[in-house]
Amino acid sequence: MGRSLDLNGIEIDGIGSVSAPFTGVFDGQNHVISNVKISRSDDCTGFFNAIKGATVKNLKLKGANISGTSRVGGLVGYA
Repeated sequence: MGRSLDLNGIEIDGIGSVSAPFTGVFDGQNHVISNVKISRSDDCTGFFNAIKGATVKNLKLKGANISGTSRVGGLVGYA
């Protein structure tokens, strides 16, 4: 059982990297993650920085502020 999250005031690094991508299953159960803030000086930036063979489903982002140098996405920076 999950719940929606409000990350207001919290800056995160994102999940995974090109050298260690997220490879699992993430089921957001139709919840919302609000006010996501990620600011990196790397490429491949997103809530999930990099995924490989992963499944991300039933997840909503609201009010995302994500910046990086290249390959930037709200949900996934590099797949």
